Amino acid sequence: MPVRVDELAQLWLGNVDRKTVKRAVFTTAYGVTDPGMSTQLIEDGLHQEMGSKAQQRKAADYLQKVIVTALGEKLGSAKAIMAWLQAVAEVLAKHDIPFRWKTPTGNEIEQAYWEKHEKRVSTLHGEIVLWEEWPGTELRLAKQKQSAAPNLVHSFDASHLVRTINACADVWTQLYDFSAIHDSYGVHACDAMALTNILRREFARIYETNWLQEIEGYVRSYAPPEVEDPVLGRRRSLSASGISSGRCGKPTTPSPKVHSRPHVERVRGKGNPRAQHR
Repeated sequence: MPVRVDELAQLWLGNVDRKTVKRAVFTTAYGVTDPGMSTQLIEDGLHQEMGSKAQQRKAADYLQKVIVTALGEKLGSAKAIMAWLQAVAEVLAKHDIPFRWKTPTGNEIEQAYWEKHEKRVSTLHGEIVLWEEWPGTELRLAKQKQSAAPNLVHSFDASHLVRTINACADVWTQLYDFSAIHDSYGVHACDAMALTNILRREFARIYETNWLQEIEGYVRSYAPPEVEDPVLGRRRSLSASGISSGRCGKPTTPSPKVHSRPHVERVRGKGNPRAQHR
């Protein structure tokens, strides 16, 4: 007997929180499939009282559809951009052309997932199988398409990191006390507000440029005429003015003079700096 939709909704009532949907939302940009999202929900969010495995799958499929619908309503433009990037990478891959773009720091990034070929190697412990890509053979169409959006976003995050550190170096001539892990930044507490303002300012400066237009133009510069140009559709302008201020008020250029920062000296004969308070 088929399960009614309202019965599936009742199974989730009181069982949905941020942790339940976080993985599904996060992996959307990585091209997670509908069945894959349902599997994630089973692994991360379902409870034993939801019944058998078959019942859990039906409940997961129901919530997956709800999440996808909500993402389309709230992040329609983002999903449209992701679909366009996937279409660009896909049409290039059909002609065995890697997807290339330039970042806000001027680096050229090339995404090329070539077909893998088996290679057997004899060792003292027996024969092992290695898989290696052969550039210039044939691109993996699905991999090129699925990886386009996350790789491009990662490259822009890296550009933001580079610009932030360079901007900090302009303010603080000795930038020894700075930590970064992917998109997480750290400084001494006395420099936190200065870093906040610099982060927002550099982010706003990056996205004053219409990067979709830049990417489109760059692809056209190397793609042959027979490559079809995917249509992005209606474009909206991004106002970056509110990014630089946020809740921190009007951004200002911080001065190291207003902070009680440690003076950094180098110990002769050693490569590591030694911090001394003055």
